[in-house]
Amino acid sequence: MLKHIFKLEDRIMLNAVSIGMDIAVISEGIADHSDLVDAVQDDIVKMEYNPETDNLETLLQKIEDAAGDSAIGNISFATHGDNGEILLTAEETVTAESININSENKDQDQIDFFNGLAEKMAENGRIDFLACNLSQDIETSIESFTGKNVAISYDITGNSGNWILESDNIDLTAANGYFDAGKLEAF
Repeated sequence: MLKHIFKLEDRIMLNAVSIGMDIAVISEGIADHSDLVDAVQDDIVKMEYNPETDNLETLLQKIEDAAGDSAIGNISFATHGDNGEILLTAEETVTAESININSENKDQDQIDFFNGLAEKMAENGRIDFLACNLSQDIETSIESFTGKNVAISYDITGNSGNWILESDNIDLTAANGYFDAGKLEAF
C-alpha cells in the first residue's frame, strides 16, 4: 500500500515539473527598467540583462541559470521593438528574414538561441515578446522551427500603450500575467 503512495507522489511531482516556471527577462536598455522589474509578480522569476554587453550565448546561459533544473513554462522578453523587428541585444536585431530557416540571409546564431531556449521549455511553453509593433512573420517563423507558441504585440506596448499581446489576446496584467497592474503605475 505504501508503495502506491510513493508512485502517486512521483506522478504528481512529474506533472508539476512539466508545467514549468515562468521567467520575465527584462532588458536594462528599457528606460526605468528597475520599475518594470519591481512590477513583476512575486511568483515569476525576474532576470535582467544588459543588451550592450550580453550576446545571445550569455543571454541563453543566464536564462538557463535562472531556470536551474526546472523547465520553463512561459518566458517573456521585455525589450525594444519597432518596424516589425525585435532589438534583443545591441548586436542582434531579430527580423522575419534573420530567423527564416529557408532564407539565404538567416542568422544561425539567432536560430540556435531560440532552439536552445525551446529545449529548456516545457512541452506547452510559450515565448512572449513585450516589444512594440512586431511582425506576425517573426511570430510564425519562431513557432515553425521551435514548436513553441509565440505571443507578440502588434501595437505600442508598455507605459505608452497597452499591456496586451494581441496575437494571443494575453493581458500581461491579468491574474495569470507577468505584472502587478498597481505596481506598473510607477513604470
